[in-house]
Amino acid sequence: MKVVLRLLEKARKDTGRDITVHQSRMNRRRTSRRYLLYGFITAYWACVSGHRPSVFVNMRTDEVEEAGKDLTEEGVLVRVEEHKTTTQFGEANLALTPREYSWAKRLIEVKENLRARNRFLLFTPGKLCFKNINPYLKLAWRSMGLKGDINFTLIRTALADSAKTLLPPEERAKVSMAKCHDVKTADRFYSRNPSLQEAMRVRNMMAETLLRVNQPCTPPGQAGSSSSAQQIPWTEPGPCRPVKKAPAKRRRRTDSSSDSDPDSGVPDS
Repeated sequence: MKVVLRLLEKARKDTGRDITVHQSRMNRRRTSRRYLLYGFITAYWACVSGHRPSVFVNMRTDEVEEAGKDLTEEGVLVRVEEHKTTTQFGEANLALTPREYSWAKRLIEVKENLRARNRFLLFTPGKLCFKNINPYLKLAWRSMGLKGDINFTLIRTALADSAKTLLPPEERAKVSMAKCHDVKTADRFYSRNPSLQEAMRVRNMMAETLLRVNQPCTPPGQAGSSSSAQQIPWTEPGPCRPVKKAPAKRRRRTDSSSDSDPDSGVPDS
């Protein structure tokens, strides 16, 4: 009888160990999938807003819920208090459409179901914000079938270059302010809180600049299909003509120059 009890106790411990290992593996898989989701959603936010990743990982749950009180058909404006350039630009503003805001609300529901005590929207098992988001951005990038290296700096640089090339100075300054990017020194410590309508308009401007960058250029002579369009014929440039040098002044011949080279015009030494 003692042998049977001993075997049953051993089986219980072994089964409990296997269950614990299985649960740990499942938790790691769930966490990895959730972190991959963070990569997808931050990649999307970066492309529509141009913000640094510090804005996304420091976005708190209460800030998202507070923004939902002013939700309209156009969208909602989430104000993030803490980020990398708070002292220079104040709150960072993230404009979201109603559908995009529903994604954040769904993430809050997942967080509540897991009974996570983390205060950030992109929550972790501990109490700190998500630290290393770049690897999951790269993983999401590859999962979408996109090639090349990617990071948040490259996304911000692409938006900044597009705005600099295609937008007038006034609109470019608004885009820079919306990205919490350095502008003129006089406005460096000016904290601005735009309305939802203005934030959405700036967001649409950034999207339009990216679309304009990807449009192919029209070759010369094919811009219009009308026969009345005046086209300048192409002429082959002719050969370059050598530039004639001004004739050198003839020097007065002296008796000492009689033995000199007549072609050089310089007396022999």
